[in-house]
Amino acid sequence: MTTWIWDASALHHAAAADRLDVLLDTAKGIPDAPTRSLTTSLVVEELTRNGLWHICAPHLQVVDLETFEELQALGRWLALVSSGLWSRGEATVFAWAEVNGGIVVIDDDARRVAQRHGLTAHGTLWILVEAIRANSLSSAGADAFVQALRATGARLPVFPAGGIEAWARQLGLLA
Repeated sequence: MTTWIWDASALHHAAAADRLDVLLDTAKGIPDAPTRSLTTSLVVEELTRNGLWHICAPHLQVVDLETFEELQALGRWLALVSSGLWSRGEATVFAWAEVNGGIVVIDDDARRVAQRHGLTAHGTLWILVEAIRANSLSSAGADAFVQALRATGARLPVFPAGGIEAWARQLGLLA
């Protein structure tokens, strides 16, 4: 079974904006999307330090890396992305996804590293654009969601007039 596996960067601002349930429901509503969402213990530690895990806990299953294969993958990912406390969480998410076939949701530059090394990895804006494409989220709803994230300090692209849909069309993400 394919699973969404969430990094703290994708959860943090949605939880801080009290919109995590909206983000997770939107992700589940994308055609052929996973219905199961999980994260790793190190991501839980990061969200706990930021006072946000209590918002996330009801929505996510927590996994640990336990098998030899998962621990080997963790070693490889730590070498690729580790530069401090937060990168270790990313590495656990990537290792779990590599071994277990999950789709990573991450909102920082490490997403490109994951993609370059063969993982399926997307960010919050991708989820919103896919939901617009599937007609399960309106452009206005996506724009409001983005504004709520920005209000918590999320660093997101500045959209042209027309919001996220115009931005996605400009980048060729929507026809």
